[in-house]
This record gives sequence, C-alpha cells and structure tokens, in this order.
Amino acid sequence: LKKLKNSKLLIGDSTYAQLFRTYIVGGFNLVFGLGISYLFQFFVFYSIEIPLRTYLTNIFAFSIGVIVSYFLSRRIIFKLSIYEGGFKEFVKFLITNLINLVVPLFIWFLIDLIRPSIQDNEIQFLIATVLIHGFILPIKYLIYKLFVFKDSLNNWRRNKNKLFSVLGILVKITDTLGLISFTFAGTSRILYPD
Repeated sequence: LKKLKNSKLLIGDSTYAQLFRTYIVGGFNLVFGLGISYLFQFFVFYSIEIPLRTYLTNIFAFSIGVIVSYFLSRRIIFKLSIYEGGFKEFVKFLITNLINLVVPLFIWFLIDLIRPSIQDNEIQFLIATVLIHGFILPIKYLIYKLFVFKDSLNNWRRNKNKLFSVLGILVKITDTLGLISFTFAGTSRILYPD
C-alpha cells in the first residue's frame, strides 16, 4: 500500500501520471454519477414517463456531478488547491463538462429510437451509462489540460520556478557567506596568529 501511495503515477506531474489520475477520478465520478442516476431514474423520477425521466435524470445527475468533479479534478488530477481557481475556471470546466450532458442525452435519444427497453432495465441502463462515459473521459482530460486548468497550471509552474529561483539565490548567498567567513577566518589567522 505504501509503494502504491508513493507511485509516480499517483504523485508525479507527467502527462501520463495525470491521465492515470484522470481515470481514477473518472472512475470515482462514474460510480458517484451512477449512484445519483440510479436514484433519480428508479426512485425520484419513477412516476415520470420514459424518455423524459431519463433526460431529467441525466440533467440532475450532471448538475450535482459537475460540482464534485471540479474539485476532484483540481486537487487529484492536477494537484491544485481546491480553494483557488475562480469563477472563470469553473465556467470553463462547466462548458467542457457539457460534453457529459449533451453526448449522453443524444445517445439516449438514439437508444430511445432504436431500443427504448434499455432505459427500463436497471442493468442495461448502468452498462450503457458506463460505456457512454468511458468513451468521453480521455477527450475531457485533453480539454481540461489544454483549456480549463491551463492558467492555474501555468501559475503553479511559475510559482514553482520562482521558489526554485529563490532557493537557488539562498544557496548562492549561503555559499558566498561561507566563502567570506572562510576567507575572513583564514585572513584573521594570518594577521592574528595564536
């Protein structure tokens, strides 16, 4: 467990590590979203006729899920603080996540035309939902990295570079002070022998 926790895939900053964490967050979001979808589809909106029930389920599950997903994506995928980011970034995230609303609604529309019974069967509904969202996930990661969190990632890198620059300056100052003190100590021994 300790090796897994310190794995480069979980703590690294490479694109591969971020994509791996995207699947972890995506898996959590999928399970969370499936739970919400199941509750809405078969309990909350049960008295509403299909296909309206499925459309409402997707809209409500999307609304709740996008908020949870935003904070998880910032913190886990890109290792950014959940307290920063701002409204503009959230709007970009929301726009990107409309893929999670529009594409499934379109696919469910097609399913309703071809085989509406899938929406009534709990297992078939869950399997179709998993397949739909699994297809969308890699596309969303690229959009997150290149569009949504781009400014936050750039700010983080700039601050990280500033930190290393400050640390570098501190090391140089320490080295210089050490050299001066060494030189002063040597000079004082020559000038003032014991």
